Amino acid sequence: MYESGEDYLEAILRLQLENGFVRSVDIAHKLGVSRPSVSRAMNLLGKDGYIEFSMGNMIKLTDKGMAVARDIFGRHKLLTAFLQKITGVPEDQAEENACRVEHDIDADVVAGIQKWMADNAVEMAEQIRVPDMSEKTEK
Repeated sequence: MYESGEDYLEAILRLQLENGFVRSVDIAHKLGVSRPSVSRAMNLLGKDGYIEFSMGNMIKLTDKGMAVARDIFGRHKLLTAFLQKITGVPEDQAEENACRVEHDIDADVVAGIQKWMADNAVEMAEQIRVPDMSEKTEK
């Protein structure tokens, strides 16, 4: 999967957690892309079995899409927390850098960072945990 596809899946997961639902316009706003770009991406992700459309054209991750989205979002949160802990940079700067790295980092490097964080940054455990959909905030 391309980086842009991963970005869309992560955005869908984050919007589901924040709002409890996802619309194309929400994705466009979150990613700063046009609605036609979102439409094209949703068609491709749907065709590949990562998303489906529910009542009212709401976008929902399939089990396959949820697995990928949780993996990407988990790496994003881990890398953001790690960069903050190691470098002391502000969260927004750490997050921008995590966004650039999360798609290309090797699994063994992620595992090493997870181990280091578990051994050295216990207080950050909640910060790097990706919640279930049942824990989403209702608005």
